[in-house]
Order: sequence, then C-alpha cells, then structure tokens
Amino acid sequence: MSEIIDVSLDELVPKEIKTESDKRIFFNQWKLYVEMADKIGQRRGNTNNFFLSINALLLTALIVLLEQHLILGLLPLLILGLVLSLIWRNLIVYYGSLSRVKFRIINKLEEMLPARGYIVEWQKLKQGRDPKEFWSSSKLEIIAPISLVIFYFISIVGLVANFLIIMYTAS
Repeated sequence: MSEIIDVSLDELVPKEIKTESDKRIFFNQWKLYVEMADKIGQRRGNTNNFFLSINALLLTALIVLLEQHLILGLLPLLILGLVLSLIWRNLIVYYGSLSRVKFRIINKLEEMLPARGYIVEWQKLKQGRDPKEFWSSSKLEIIAPISLVIFYFISIVGLVANFLIIMYTAS
C-alpha cells in the first residue's frame, strides 16, 4: 500500500487551458474533486462509527452472556466480532488507498492553480515521511479493528481450549 502513485499533468489535463471558460471549467473540476475527497472522508468516518457501535453492542452482549453463564452463546458472537473487525480493517485500508490517490491527483491539478494550499500543507508535513510530524489517519484508525481482531481471536481460542479441557476431563 505504500507504493508511490505517480500522476502526470498530461494524464489529467489532456488539452491546454487557454480561455476563461477553460479556466473556469478546470477550477470547477478541481473543486468537485476536492469535494469528492471530503465525501470519502465523511464515509470513512461513518464506517468507523458503524463498526465501533456494532462492536460495542457485541461486547455488551458478550458481557451479558457471561453474567448469565450462557457460555454456548459466546462462540457465535466472538466469530461474528472477528469477521466484522477484519472487514472493518480492510475498509480502512481501502479508504486510505483511495484518499492517497485522490490527494495526489488534487495536488497535481493544484500545480496549475495560482494558490497551492494542499501542496504546501503536504510539504510542511514532509509528505508523511516523518512519523514525528505526521501519522496518517489510516495508521491510527487501524489500531481499533486490529485490537478487536486480537481480542476476538484470543477469546475464541480460549473458549475452544476450555471446552476441550472440560470434554477431556469429563471422559
């Protein structure tokens, strides 16, 4: 996922921008692309909220089952939590890749504009290469689903091991 995505202006702008109409169209396209990138960020946030809520519900259900000594109900919920957390992780990776490509394109298009806010911002952040200066949101976001994957996996292994020990000692 960390490969450099190279985008050339020739790919993005196949003709010269000469007239005021061309400039207006170009600027409106750039603006639309920035809005699309923002909407991806909003979708990403909504996705994270959805998976956080589902996992909170699952963890609450697991606690209730444990308190009620309904051990048989734990395994399906643990497996569901594991699968959902893996899906969540994959969506974060997908949205991160999509955002990287979109902002590379936005930066390339911005080279043709009088003001270059995104380009300067990215340069000030040392293009994300210095972890003291910049941590991508994907790297931070992915901590939650990976932690949950580990929790669910260890819980499944522990539950199955406990069940096998009980079965072995009962026979």
